[in-house]
Amino acid sequence: MLFQDSAKRLPLAETQALPSLNHADEAEQFSGGLSIKRILQSVALLWISYFLILTGLDWVSLMSRPDTSPLPWFYYAIHITLAGVVFGLATWDVAQQRLGRVFMPLIIGLISVVPILLTPLITSGPGPITTEPGLVVMRLCPMLCVAVVIVAWQYTWRQVVWFCFATGALILLPILLREPRFSSAVAITIVQTSTFLVFGYALSALVQRLRLQNAALIQAHEQLRDYAGTQERLTISRERNRVARELHDTLAHALSGLIVQLEAAKLYREIEPATSHKLQDSALEAARHGLQETRLALKALRARPLDDLGLVLALQQLAEQLASTTQIELELTITPKLPPLALELETCIYRVAQEAIRNAIRHANAQHLSIQLSSVGAELSLTVRDDGCGFEPTLIVGADHFGIAGMHERAAELGGQLNISSKFGLGTLVELRFTTKG
Repeated sequence: MLFQDSAKRLPLAETQALPSLNHADEAEQFSGGLSIKRILQSVALLWISYFLILTGLDWVSLMSRPDTSPLPWFYYAIHITLAGVVFGLATWDVAQQRLGRVFMPLIIGLISVVPILLTPLITSGPGPITTEPGLVVMRLCPMLCVAVVIVAWQYTWRQVVWFCFATGALILLPILLREPRFSSAVAITIVQTSTFLVFGYALSALVQRLRLQNAALIQAHEQLRDYAGTQERLTISRERNRVARELHDTLAHALSGLIVQLEAAKLYREIEPATSHKLQDSALEAARHGLQETRLALKALRARPLDDLGLVLALQQLAEQLASTTQIELELTITPKLPPLALELETCIYRVAQEAIRNAIRHANAQHLSIQLSSVGAELSLTVRDDGCGFEPTLIVGADHFGIAGMHERAAELGGQLNISSKFGLGTLVELRFTTKG
């Protein structure tokens, strides 16, 4: 019938797209933050004010027309009582909870149906308003307008149509039973019902649009919250990977270098004591240097040489220091004038070069190592090439090879391209390329 369950207020497809809201939630969302409680309280107070004003106008009309009689006192009393009941129901939260789905139809009935049924009681004799045929119908116009607003707000256009025709029929039926002919009261009722239909359609369409927009906003909010959560998890994961790379590039390299040098010193200890002492001194120096870099990495997670020397000098110092621990021949070529680079980009180049050089010295058994850092136009490139034993890149997979994976991650995070080419017996080529702006 007229007032159905709230889940049936919208077509099925649209209902599924809307969030699960009750009447109180919708009231607060579609009224700019006002609750249904405050709205109904305001309606009740306006209803009382309207009948107080109407009472004054009626008594002025009686004074100007001595042949008329006042309306029954209970007419005013019942209307004010109805307004008080609406105010009480709106204020009493327990009543709303107990009535549940019946609450809103009850309010609409008190505002519209009961006043309509009360109207025939005042049309039996001449009164201040009823002396003018048809004008009695207009007494109900403000309250019926409020009822149309509530129906359009809480229900669908179909329910608005049912409400307008039902209230129009309730008004017309007593009039036609008393005087079965076309009169001004019939005309006013038809015009009033038609006006309510147009007004109700416009308001129902607006509320429907607001519901759909509200559903879209809720869905967008959920997606944004999921996206923020994903970004947070991704940021944490990236930060962990960055910490792992920094520890690998500092602590792990320092320890592995110490192991190589100490093992070599152990081998030369009896054969060539002087060489053994030299390697021990070199290991001690490397340990101190590694400790310093590890402390800085744990504190700021970035390379100290870049802060002190800049990329060019830091890279030159790194290559010469690592090459001095072996008999490898070093060829270092760096473009004199490099474009200004962000710290993240300089760190990436430095760490990739550090990993490539240490891999060449530790694993390649190479005789010659070539390092080139150049800038041509908008392209910045780092090339590290050795003539060592080489390896098969596709076989370097697993948890024990963090260095190469870290190099790829560093390059990918900054939009660079890292290519590693190697074959058994033909050496290894590491190429890192960036496209700079300007």
